Amino acid sequence: MANMIMASSKAPITSTPIIPSTPRIKSLPKIALPRIPKPQQLLSLPHSSLKSISFILAATSFSLSQAPPSLAEEFEKAALFDFNLTLPIIVAEFLFLMFALDKIYYSPLGKFMDERDAAIREKLSSVKDTSQEVKQLEDQAAAVMRAARAEISAALNKMKKETQLEVEQKLAEGRKKIEAELQEALANLEKQKEDTIKALDSQIATLSEEIVKKIDSVNKQGLLLEVVQVLTDMNLTISKSYVSSDAGWFMDVFHLKDELGSKITDQRIISCIQQAIVANRDTTLKAKARNSLESHPGRPKAIEMTGKDRPGLLSEISAALADLHCNIVEAHSWSHNARLACVAYISDQSMETPIDDYRLHAIEDHLTTVLRANTTWDDNANQQEVKPAGIPLEKLGTMTNIERRLHQLMLSVRDFDGPSRAVTVNSITMGSDSDDEERKKASVSIESCNEKGYSIATIQCKDRRKLMFDTVCTLTDMQYVIFHASIDSRGGCAYQEYFIRHMDGCALNTESEKVRVIKCLEAAIERRVCEGVRLELCAYNRVGLLSDITRVLRENGLAVLRADTETHGEKAVNAFYVRDISGNNVDMNFIKSMKREMGAIDLAVKDVTTVIRPTSSERSNFSIGYMLKSQIERFSHNFIAI
Repeated sequence: MANMIMASSKAPITSTPIIPSTPRIKSLPKIALPRIPKPQQLLSLPHSSLKSISFILAATSFSLSQAPPSLAEEFEKAALFDFNLTLPIIVAEFLFLMFALDKIYYSPLGKFMDERDAAIREKLSSVKDTSQEVKQLEDQAAAVMRAARAEISAALNKMKKETQLEVEQKLAEGRKKIEAELQEALANLEKQKEDTIKALDSQIATLSEEIVKKIDSVNKQGLLLEVVQVLTDMNLTISKSYVSSDAGWFMDVFHLKDELGSKITDQRIISCIQQAIVANRDTTLKAKARNSLESHPGRPKAIEMTGKDRPGLLSEISAALADLHCNIVEAHSWSHNARLACVAYISDQSMETPIDDYRLHAIEDHLTTVLRANTTWDDNANQQEVKPAGIPLEKLGTMTNIERRLHQLMLSVRDFDGPSRAVTVNSITMGSDSDDEERKKASVSIESCNEKGYSIATIQCKDRRKLMFDTVCTLTDMQYVIFHASIDSRGGCAYQEYFIRHMDGCALNTESEKVRVIKCLEAAIERRVCEGVRLELCAYNRVGLLSDITRVLRENGLAVLRADTETHGEKAVNAFYVRDISGNNVDMNFIKSMKREMGAIDLAVKDVTTVIRPTSSERSNFSIGYMLKSQIERFSHNFIAI
């Protein structure tokens, strides 16, 4: 092969005759042949190593067969491949190598591969057999599940049918029972209906009369006053109001505030207002009655007094009652335009024996003598009288009813005809303990609305509590009906407008009637406004306490414009509005004198005003001679037999 390779790579060489020579042994180069492992080692080698060895041998054979020309030249120089025994030896080695590889490597390797392939095929066949079993098991499980589902479905259907039958049976029983009870109830109701109709037949006429009476009295005279009186008695302030009534019906809207001027949010107060205004109004008024009258064991008698006012008159009245062994449980006195109105609750000083009618008549005569002590017959002496209070028994004790009666008494003595006193900017409002702000002069005007047949009374003045109560009370007492009204107060100023008619349906047509209404409304507004100092006194209650307090005030030259005295258990609470008779500032030293003479007494000065100049008639009434005359008259009253 080497010769063939060399022959193809070089030019032909001419043959020369071979000269026999003595052969000499040349040293041949050693070629490193690959080391062939033993058969035991070959069997122990892994499959990848056997592949590598076979690849190396093949590569070696190929490289030898494909030797480059340079290498052939070297071999030629070395005379490796001369045509001698070397070539057959190499061929023999190659064949031996092929045989050895076949026996040692390829045959065992092929056998191993065949065995491995057979094992794999056997395992695959076994796996296929197992999958068949699994499939059979799955089919069996599916069949069992289908059978179970069918059985469960059949059981559920059976149970549903049984339950439905049971429910229908129970519903039928319940329906029958309910129908029986319903029939029984209907029979009972029918029987009760017949009984009720029979019972109401006798009352239909009475109920019809009451309904007609109720409908006719929806807008009865004084209903607006009752509503305003209820709200006022609950110490609520009406800041804005709209009143409209016609054809026997009315609609009143009131914007209310509490004593602190805040919006009413307490549901209890709202419920109380509803009960008081609607059906339970009378009950609420009774519940508001003062405990000083209800709990008093002596059952006090209510008397009222009217007459011409003079300095020290209240002191004389209280002293006369003390001399008559009477205890003043509660008293309220107003004075305006030289007129006096007083409502008092008196009892026997023992507080156990009630005052009988004979003794009450003697007390009235004695007090009438005191009122007329400095009055001639020409001074309307018939207006100066003492009599039982004209307040219904069920309304005794409520402050608004007492104040309404005081309005009526002042109207009866015509306090609106007296001289109007100039009111200073600093004044005390008697409707509230804290209203000591400036008061504007009240402006009242009357206009005619000929289209509707109304007279429009317009009032503008300083706003204060109970202002609407005073004006509505006066119009009602003057027998005028309020059909429409608008009340508003802003910035401390009040604006009121009333659409009124007389009870006979006529408007105010004459100027004299309009002037009278204007004067009465002005007087109603001014009655609660007095000038001077407000005193609050609290002391242990005893007989003659009011007499001692008013005596000290009179001896210090102070005139009482208004007095409110109440008894709460063993304590007497008194409030006086006083001013200096001579027109000077009130000397606050009288407080020391009062505390020195009265002993343990709590006294507080609330409101102090500027100097008030009294009228000339008032200034002339107070003198040393007048004080001496009053004391003599007081002692002379003690000789009247009781």
